[in-house]
Amino acid sequence: MSVTISIGSASDVAAALGQIAARLGQDLKSEMTSATTMLREYIMTDKLSGNPLKQRTGELRNSIMSEVSATDGQAVGTIGTSVIYARIQEFGGKISARSVANLTIPLAAALGGDGVARFTARDLIANPAIGGFSGTFVRKQILFGKGPKGAITPLFKLQPSVELPSRSFFGSALAEKQNDILDVFRAGVSEAL
Repeated sequence: MSVTISIGSASDVAAALGQIAARLGQDLKSEMTSATTMLREYIMTDKLSGNPLKQRTGELRNSIMSEVSATDGQAVGTIGTSVIYARIQEFGGKISARSVANLTIPLAAALGGDGVARFTARDLIANPAIGGFSGTFVRKQILFGKGPKGAITPLFKLQPSVELPSRSFFGSALAEKQNDILDVFRAGVSEAL
């Protein structure tokens, strides 16, 4: 048994390769759209709904967008957000009080069922009744509320700065889905060939 491969002229090969390149260029945007959509959905459903970040208000999760642009045989996929606190969550870092002496970190008694503070420390100091208290005071960098019958409740920890750990959702998702993304492009190249 034998196999014979015959190639015509160099111009025939160049023309055939040109058709493949044109087809790849057309499919590239489609594959990039599929890949960015898959990654965006993974970030939203897995990364921003439990691990590493638990959904509280849904603002970050709902802000994730994807966009694909294609020019000159290249396709660029972008996934991003305009939410200002996304960067510190992704990379970690230090947050410092700027126009006040301390940050106010809500403790369990100041949080609602969704994990978000029910009121600000400033509002509570101005009007303790919003939290069901008759007054407030600070001891050892903790803001307390005075309740009925002398009950004392710790509400906010006062700190000049806090260090947040990295809770990567973009970078970790890309690393975890890298092979799936490459599979999308491999399938597109195979189909074009």
